[in-house]
Amino acid sequence: MGSIWASFEIIVGSFLHNLHIPFSGTVLTFASVFLVIAFIQVWKDKGLVWRAGLICALMKSLSPSAVIIGPMVGIMTEALIIEIFIRITGKNLVSYMLAGGLAVTSALFHKVVSLLILYGFDLVKIFEGIYQYAIKQLRITKLEPLQLLIILVALYVVAGIIAALSGYFTGRKFKKLATKPGIANEISLKQENRLFSISGRHRYSLAMLFSHLIIMVVCLWVINTGRYYIFLPVCLIYLVSCFAWYKNSLHNLKKFSFWIQFMVITLVAAFLLEGYSSGNYFSTAGLIIGLKMNLRAFVMMGGFTAISTELKNPLIRSILYNRGFASFYQSLSLAFSALPGIIAGMPKSKDLFRKRSSLLYHLFYQSQVLLDQFKGDHYKRPPVIILNGNVGQGKTTFTQNLIGKLSSHEIKVSGFYSVGVYEDNQRVGFDLLDISTGQRMIISRKSLQDKWISCGNYHFDPAVFQKGGEMLLQQAKEGAQLVVIDEIGPLELSNSGWSSVIEQLCSESSLPMIWVVRKTLAEKAARKWNVGDVFVFDIENDTEEEILKEIGRMIVK
Repeated sequence: MGSIWASFEIIVGSFLHNLHIPFSGTVLTFASVFLVIAFIQVWKDKGLVWRAGLICALMKSLSPSAVIIGPMVGIMTEALIIEIFIRITGKNLVSYMLAGGLAVTSALFHKVVSLLILYGFDLVKIFEGIYQYAIKQLRITKLEPLQLLIILVALYVVAGIIAALSGYFTGRKFKKLATKPGIANEISLKQENRLFSISGRHRYSLAMLFSHLIIMVVCLWVINTGRYYIFLPVCLIYLVSCFAWYKNSLHNLKKFSFWIQFMVITLVAAFLLEGYSSGNYFSTAGLIIGLKMNLRAFVMMGGFTAISTELKNPLIRSILYNRGFASFYQSLSLAFSALPGIIAGMPKSKDLFRKRSSLLYHLFYQSQVLLDQFKGDHYKRPPVIILNGNVGQGKTTFTQNLIGKLSSHEIKVSGFYSVGVYEDNQRVGFDLLDISTGQRMIISRKSLQDKWISCGNYHFDPAVFQKGGEMLLQQAKEGAQLVVIDEIGPLELSNSGWSSVIEQLCSESSLPMIWVVRKTLAEKAARKWNVGDVFVFDIENDTEEEILKEIGRMIVK
């Protein structure tokens, strides 16, 4: 449900963005409420809505969008509202209508809060000036601001009720049709695990994340002091730093609509902020306030873009993974693997509403197929044993002894050892030793060779990785019972070395694997690829008997 919700947000959001439809956030919330209410008629699992909302929100967090905090909060708010109402009042039509009405109305309050965070409470004064000016021009005297607000909220509530009703009857109708065969093809699941990928595009820092939070507060404080000789240099230095370090901070500045909004805020503040009360429809003080509001908006956008980028830090996700969120990240990984296929199977934006009925039923049928795929994909993933130890501790020797005992029990093992090469008692590189054939190939040396890739103190031959990978895949197809890869290090974690071979093994077979990894990289390696159960053994503290026993459970003779 999280996968389909996220893809629905992307498709509908793209459609609304391309057409520049006003209130697109509200329309998107309407569509999301409809989809969620429809799905919970088909799947009755307790807690489904908030879990799907969390999946959808986190998928949004890894999108290339410049600012992702607002959309994430909006999605989770909708999910929690619907979930709470279902928990309190039960799964019935009245509950769905109340939940839908409040969920869509939350889009209005979310927009208001976002604007207040962006521009400050001076925005309230501007809207008051616009309201008073409009009332005067239209000669309406009986409509109070509170009445106008009530009417606006009522419209949102009614829209939410309509969305809930539509979703309810659509879901019920599909449930009756579910016994009939639907047209839904299997989706090609993208196996690469993006959750813990290491990207060279940005150097993440937890210190920078907290620094931005503090600096934004400082900037807002100095703006509120009104001392332009202080807040102008402070804010400008911060903005220039954000634009230089976070290139996507410039994304909004390239939009024509952004500069229209800038001009409107400035001019309305200048002409209406004090115009109604004073009768003078231009105010220098209002102009200055308008410029300050836009400066505040610049600071907030730059800061939130920076924070949004730093929140994508793989270290944050790694910390959460180690704090009991492993199952959640496995679910999120599955959801990500299906996202490109779901989007590719949807109609183009121009056909979105013309084919809306067929799209909805396609999504429902597709969801059933996708759920079966997820179950199958989860169960067929290869189990992995990680043998870890410190540099120079004898990981390869330990692995060789272990494999020797397995071979004596006629277990067919394929893979490679990384054997150290020494000159004058100094290690100068590594050779690759094929476990099955005994063939030896030069894979790394300290001296740089033409077209070799560098990593740490060594240089590696990519041609050997290519040849070794082909041999490994061939041996896996010829009846190997266990694959050994010695070793997995920084090259693999940066999508080089054996990385592509491991991905292929994970996607094409459930063959158990042994990975030799240095201790400092063991946790990163365990979450880099979409594998099944992972068992980490320390060669210093764990015995060969314990490891052999676990391998015995994995291997099916």
